[in-house]
Amino acid sequence: MTDAEKRLELLHALEQDTAFSDVPLSAGFELFRGAEGQTVLGYSIGLHPSSLPAERKGKGWEVDFSIAAQATRIGDESGSDGEHGSAVEERRLRMRVPADSYERMQSDPSARLQYVSQMRLPAGRYQWRVVVRDEATGKLGSYKAVVTAPDFPGGYPASSLLVTTRVQDRPQPNNKRKKSAEKRPGPFDIESYRLSPDSDRIFRRGDPLYALYDVYSYPTTELAKPDNAKLALFRDKKRVDSIPVQAYRVAVDRDAGSVRYLTVLDTGKLQPGDYVLGALVPTGKEDESGLVWRRFTVAPAGALAGYNRRFVMSSTLRIGLIGAGSVARRIHAPGFRLCPDVEITAVADPDEPPPQPSARHTSTTTRHVCSPRPPSTPSSSPFPTTCTTTSCSTRLPLASMCSRRSRSPWAHPKPRPCSKRRKRPD
Repeated sequence: MTDAEKRLELLHALEQDTAFSDVPLSAGFELFRGAEGQTVLGYSIGLHPSSLPAERKGKGWEVDFSIAAQATRIGDESGSDGEHGSAVEERRLRMRVPADSYERMQSDPSARLQYVSQMRLPAGRYQWRVVVRDEATGKLGSYKAVVTAPDFPGGYPASSLLVTTRVQDRPQPNNKRKKSAEKRPGPFDIESYRLSPDSDRIFRRGDPLYALYDVYSYPTTELAKPDNAKLALFRDKKRVDSIPVQAYRVAVDRDAGSVRYLTVLDTGKLQPGDYVLGALVPTGKEDESGLVWRRFTVAPAGALAGYNRRFVMSSTLRIGLIGAGSVARRIHAPGFRLCPDVEITAVADPDEPPPQPSARHTSTTTRHVCSPRPPSTPSSSPFPTTCTTTSCSTRLPLASMCSRRSRSPWAHPKPRPCSKRRKRPD
């Protein structure tokens, strides 16, 4: 296959709605305001070295892959479904890793080969999709999410909250561009540091954790002495009384009227678990504040193997229901359909499906699997329509076990009425 054919295949996969899972990948992104006022989507793509074949090159190993990212603008708030332009980035990368580092990364489930980049987007709602192609085998991996680019020129008060452990020295400008570069730091730069989004937000306990966010349209009279960062940390829905702050920085941009806050947390003083970090931001209105927040996980040092649940190919969680009784129809299915990132892809039940006013089932066999309901199809049923039948003995072995019993495992005996009534307390 020629390079042109490979590139065509990558771009064709980018346009498809199919989820590719042969190359597992993770992705994280943040939204900040650029130097010219536009929205900057900074993103990071993570690949585990074991998912890509490597070739020995000198004293190290080299992986060869291509990556394509696209943000396609989707319908506006009026409900239109048309697409209105897109931003596309495409690159072929050859990453070389030292031999000792590569061997260590192979045994570390938390290790990632990171690709970091940025996109500039006008305000709006976008379908963001990333496709990675392994050049050695032709295998594909993909990730997709819905991204809303804020209207920063229109007065949106703050950026998103960047939580990461990935920090590097800010590149020094050359003599010709030194003055312009000093006036225009990048959207993720502060002082001599440059931060980048993390693809997983799962951090090892003991590593310093950097939290960065911007407040825009700050009152001019208060730029000389801006307020301190107002942070709150929660673990298991309980507030952490003392936030382990290790360092703190504030950078004021008088020309842009913005304030950048950087807080470094000592994760060694945090117990392993899931956390939510929030920051209160002024909105420009009296007695009113906004909130930016981010979830992250602190894992025990050297024990990240069980913390890779966010290593996913898509932002959509696909659900299969076993049992389509009244509880599933009234509670489970309607609840799942209210979640924007959840999709019911299969339903199995040991009994015949109940009769429907329309032909929603193609057969009356005792097992059925439903494909996703098209968005434009009206339906009073909580389950997806356009169902096809299948044999439980070959495709749903768990559900086929139910038919071997004399009755459904969900059929419980009716409770007997109590012979004695309890007296109500006075």
